Amino acid sequence: MVMTLYDRLKLFEKLGGKFDELCEELPRPKPILEFFHSRDSEVQKRIISAYENNTVLDDAINGRQSIDDSLSELAEINKGWKVMLPRRKNKSHNKKIEQLGELITEPRGLISRGLFYPDNAVSLTCYAAIAFTLLEKVALNYGWVAGSNPIEIAKTLGDFANTSVIGSLGTGLICGFDGERTNRLPHDQAKYLDEKISELYK
Repeated sequence: MVMTLYDRLKLFEKLGGKFDELCEELPRPKPILEFFHSRDSEVQKRIISAYENNTVLDDAINGRQSIDDSLSELAEINKGWKVMLPRRKNKSHNKKIEQLGELITEPRGLISRGLFYPDNAVSLTCYAAIAFTLLEKVALNYGWVAGSNPIEIAKTLGDFANTSVIGSLGTGLICGFDGERTNRLPHDQAKYLDEKISELYK
């Protein structure tokens, strides 16, 4: 798993905390701790500089748009009923998500994969309906529908139709609302980075 900028800065903090704990056991810890922490800003800037080609980070450092605002802007694609609907593939939108994914946990539920990709309730409902329809055709062709009485056959087909509708809607709605699109967005990570940038560059 590739570490994000957030992961690296958090790891640096954690290691610093461990170092503090170790120094507390020394006879005169204060001078050592002061020397160690005097370079905190420099080390953190070096960690951040490894992402200097990241446009989302560059926008945040230069005050054009914070990382959290970038995340919120991208999240507009899932606002309200939009989360249920198919969406066209958008390369520039997806590129920005990829860039954001270098900084924080990538919000994969915001990716625009194309109208026919099964990552939403509408597409999943349609695909489920096709699957149930095919099952009904197979049942008819292979004689799974019992009886020769037209009324019995009509009733069985009606049951198939009801099952198809209910099954399709159920599958679409359950899977559509329990997928990547409805995952919680990493606003806490974005805000943490914005605070770090404000602390180190402003």
